This record gives sequence, C-alpha cells and structure tokens, in this order.
Amino acid sequence: MEDVQTIENNNGTPIMYAINLANNNGFVVLSASIVEKPILAYNQQGRFDFANWNEVNGGSSNPSINYIYNQHMINNINPK
Repeated sequence: MEDVQTIENNNGTPIMYAINLANNNGFVVLSASIVEKPILAYNQQGRFDFANWNEVNGGSSNPSINYIYNQHMINNINPK
C-alpha cells in the first residue's frame, strides 16, 4: 500500500477513502458509509488522486463519485 486519502463532507465527516497500491498497481475507492455500496471504484493499474479527480485518470467519469459531488455532499475535494 502506498497511501490512503480521506475525503470529508462539509461537516468534517469522512465519506470516501482512496487506497492506492505501491508502484501504480491499482487502487480502491471505498465508501465510509454503511448505507452505500462499499466499493465505489477500483482499477488494477494506476492510482487514484482526489486532488486531481477532474483529470482523465482521476476518476471524474465514475458515476458514484460524480453523484456525491453533484449532490453538494462535498463542495471541495481536499484530501487529507
């Protein structure tokens, strides 16, 4: 594992986690909620970076993440 990014909503509550594997060997984006499906996105290569989520490889095409962003559950994507 290379790193874990946490995305919080506007109240400071974690809503998503991105776990990146070392050497660009893939990633998993997990929901922090027990209400949502646990795995929001994954890939067996590359890495996921919330700070660059609008870029081609950042995941902006992922429907789950776009839904959360568009429903104003988060205004900014500032990973911690």
